[in-house]
Amino acid sequence: MPIVGNDSAGAAGDGGERAQVHQLLQLLHRTPFRGLGYVAQAIDGATIMTAQRQGHRRIAHDIADQLRCKYPGESPTSDRRIDFPGHLNVFVPHVVAIREGKAPAPDGRWRCTDIDVVVEVTCGSTSHYNFGPKLTAYATAQVPLYFIADPTTAKCHLFSHPKDGDYLSRLTVAFGLEVDLTAAAPDLILKTDRFPRD
Repeated sequence: MPIVGNDSAGAAGDGGERAQVHQLLQLLHRTPFRGLGYVAQAIDGATIMTAQRQGHRRIAHDIADQLRCKYPGESPTSDRRIDFPGHLNVFVPHVVAIREGKAPAPDGRWRCTDIDVVVEVTCGSTSHYNFGPKLTAYATAQVPLYFIADPTTAKCHLFSHPKDGDYLSRLTVAFGLEVDLTAAAPDLILKTDRFPRD
């Protein structure tokens, strides 16, 4: 279901249109689709509903558990709507690690500028979004590390050093290898050996 509106330059965007998008996503969150494992988010102004596979949830939980030792408190968090730069981008990343000392905005949502690491678990039907408009939005928001796990190919992709809407550094490793996330937190090494494959 497309959402039509004027282009917005930043994460705040047009408050009225963005508020309508949040209302729509909240409504979809309350429908039976949520109980069936679907997540709704807005990407470039279009509402997208995707099924959250069991293996994807296992990978997200594994990553969140590993990040928790470096990000105590409310972080890392998952399945929360966060506004990102671009045309009505309201994403629901699998996992986000929030910078220490940051708190949610008055409306209860996290700010994209407070994120150290964002994680997406992708598959064939969502890879276009994760490697396309989401990558651009995360880089534009200056999220230091963007990590994609792809159980279809059994590979992980780490993007770092955001600049001008892109990431200058890209690393691809096979499931089973460790990934160095020390750019976000000291001694943070992500283990991927327990990630299930599709």
